[in-house]
Amino acid sequence: MQGVFILPGETVDAYLEYAGYSHVMYIHLKTGRSTMGWVPSSRLAYNHFGIAPPSF
Repeated sequence: MQGVFILPGETVDAYLEYAGYSHVMYIHLKTGRSTMGWVPSSRLAYNHFGIAPPSF
């Protein structure tokens, strides 16, 4: 998607992996808008939060 990117350190939710790619959703913290798309799975790192949001 032209003009769409994720910066290192930002968090996405990964839903599905296929052929070396992961289907992810990113939610912009300020606007609340979400974007979904495919990214190379090798570009993602597990952050140990699993499916539950962190508790504050």
